[in-house]
Amino acid sequence: MGDYLAWTFFAAMGITELFHFVFPFLDGGGFSYFPGMASAAVLAAAAWWGMARLVRPGRRPTSGGAASPWPARGRSP
Repeated sequence: MGDYLAWTFFAAMGITELFHFVFPFLDGGGFSYFPGMASAAVLAAAAWWGMARLVRPGRRPTSGGAASPWPARGRSP
């Protein structure tokens, strides 16, 4: 459930923030709205970083310091 929520958040933020760079050209105004574009670059980069962290190999859930129900690496279950 948490992965689904994270993917929804990161994908929505990573894709929709990029439209801050497209819409000024559709409107014909160019780069007249720089503050929105500057914050969009930071948020889009954070979203793509989050998506990369979700798909990296070897990612395992953690239990916040308590005994993990997951076997240690290198040992068979």
